[in-house]
Amino acid sequence: MVLHIQNIKQCLHYRAYRTLVCITILFVGYTEISAQDQNKIDSLQHEINKQGENYSRLYRMASYYADYDNRKAYEYIKKCYRHAALSGDSLKIIKSGFVMAEILRRIEKGDSALTVFNFILPISRRNKHDDYVSYATNGIGMILTLKARYQEALQYLLESYEIRKQTGNQQEIGVVLNNIGLAFYKMKSYQKALPYFEESIKIKKSMHISHNIDVDYVNSGICKTFLQRYDQAIEDIWTGIEIAKSEGSSETLISGYYSLGVTYFELKQLKKAQAYFEK
Repeated sequence: MVLHIQNIKQCLHYRAYRTLVCITILFVGYTEISAQDQNKIDSLQHEINKQGENYSRLYRMASYYADYDNRKAYEYIKKCYRHAALSGDSLKIIKSGFVMAEILRRIEKGDSALTVFNFILPISRRNKHDDYVSYATNGIGMILTLKARYQEALQYLLESYEIRKQTGNQQEIGVVLNNIGLAFYKMKSYQKALPYFEESIKIKKSMHISHNIDVDYVNSGICKTFLQRYDQAIEDIWTGIEIAKSEGSSETLISGYYSLGVTYFELKQLKKAQAYFEK
């Protein structure tokens, strides 16, 4: 199929933005449950059938399913959250509320997720649970980014970043750096976005963290494309693609090839662009 130039122009920036969204905010869909986890789930379900539902059992069940099936996880965490609310235990409300908001976000119920995040955030602040303040502010920031409320999003994301710097969890710092970069990217502030992606790469390399570093490289590359640093962009994107191949990350591969298509289109190498767009 021949890609017409006008059609590419119309979709270029939209698809490049979608590339970053899809690989920066990776939603867990449904994957096959391992035999070991299935045994845990069956054992816990037997316990629930025998002894009844309580906060702990429902929370554990939701946590198991969160890695495999968001819909089932939501069924359990909704009941768990109800138990927490009835108990009046603030920490239980915060913990179950956070998991529920994250699952709602994953199943694309952003408004509902935002409502829950906004409910648990002041409780977390009041009780000085800084870890959950950082989780909630990051979650709110991600949702506001998708709603194109970028300045508000950055306020929350930068707060999360400051808290995470104090706790020193490098992997969590890397996550929020990516999300800050995404917000700036969406504002077309590529010069501001790029350092956040690059810092995330630097942290992960220094700590030997492989999780989502392929994402960081592709994000860095597409920013460099729009900053007309094409050779560096291609190098970063290819690095991300090679890591994605070794990690078996099909989403990042698709995004990486599309980002190469965008880059070669900007270079007016249309045959190369078309080849990568069609991968």
